[in-house]
Amino acid sequence: MLVLDATTKSITTKLGAVHTTNPVTYVYAYADQVDSTETFTEGGNVAQSNGTTSQEVIPAPAASTQRTVKDIMIFNSDTISHAVTLYYTSSGTDYPFYKETLAAGAWAYPLRDGVFEGSAAAAADMILSEIQTVTGAKTFESGKFILAGSSSGATTVNATAAASGTLTLPAATDTLVGKATTDTMTNKTLTAPVLNSATVGTKIEPTTDDGATLGISTKQFSDLYLANNATIRFGNTEAIITHNQASSQIEIAGGTTKVTGLFEGGFTATGAIIANPSNAYALGSTTYQFSDLFLGEGGVINWDNGDATLTQSGNSVTLAGASLTAAIAPRVVTTTDDATAVIDLDATDRYHLTAIANATTISTTGTLVSGKARLIRLKDAGVAKGLTWDAAFRAVGVTLPTTTVAGKTHYILGVDNTDDSKVDVIAVTVQA
Repeated sequence: MLVLDATTKSITTKLGAVHTTNPVTYVYAYADQVDSTETFTEGGNVAQSNGTTSQEVIPAPAASTQRTVKDIMIFNSDTISHAVTLYYTSSGTDYPFYKETLAAGAWAYPLRDGVFEGSAAAAADMILSEIQTVTGAKTFESGKFILAGSSSGATTVNATAAASGTLTLPAATDTLVGKATTDTMTNKTLTAPVLNSATVGTKIEPTTDDGATLGISTKQFSDLYLANNATIRFGNTEAIITHNQASSQIEIAGGTTKVTGLFEGGFTATGAIIANPSNAYALGSTTYQFSDLFLGEGGVINWDNGDATLTQSGNSVTLAGASLTAAIAPRVVTTTDDATAVIDLDATDRYHLTAIANATTISTTGTLVSGKARLIRLKDAGVAKGLTWDAAFRAVGVTLPTTTVAGKTHYILGVDNTDDSKVDVIAVTVQA
């Protein structure tokens, strides 16, 4: 507390250098008490520095009055730093009691509510005695708390722009972990951490068996990467999924494999695929049918363990144990006009030329099937055209037409004769 109790006592100031643009400003508050009364009269004012010349900041009180100085605030509004000294002046003698170097735009609050607070300067240095104990809370502006290294360098302690919370230092000899440094921590528990990118040295394990999940229902991992020959274990040995790099296979052992939903991409079986129980499941459904069934040479479709079988051998399929009821649609090939009409015996039962516009040669390709009927239907485009039959066709009891009848439909019926390698034509009919 500062008390001015005589008309010869005041507070003065002096700068270490003249100011360049603006003087240093002092704002102060005080309370006056007349000796004969119990009444305090509060007041305050401002003052400005006069460079290196001594300048009164707080004037002396009136006669018979004690002036108690409550607050002093200093602001450096100049463009350069200033060493500011405050003096307790008594009968013309200056006694320094406060000194502070303030950077441009910095402020200090050496006296607050009658209590000396030391330095609270922004961008300025605190002046401490060799040994000093600070009992009150002190606020350091950003970049003003600097710890020098034992040999070189310094560390600046900064809080965030909107700082909050308490930093408690460990009681034991320890090293603080930096967010931008590489550190090793042992036996630390992290509660709800967010790891943007983590590297694991050896393993990740839960604190108890079956005590943790990997992901949750609303936050799933996107991918799981495992090395070649890695395993996924359930109950340690209850069921094991193993990757076999040598065979490029996934092996499942110790349990029943059950697949629900869609099974896409196909799979390769190295053993029998068995239904369990028997006659309980369908292959496909009314809405999800298979497109094709591929069986190897000599393949058998077996109903009820031999009750009826359909067996392939070479180019023959044999039905045993049942009769066949079926309506088999012929294979029809239709062309409007083809001067070199080639009938593919492997893909054609009926061959139609609907609008012959040129002389036409008719031949065959493919393999004859003994006794198989072949029906050829011909019609020109309104003008009679010549017809030539290659040696594969042989007339039996009929005459093969050599020209068409203009605008009329012709039917030629043949039967495969594998003994003579011919299509024996047994009927020729022309529209009346």
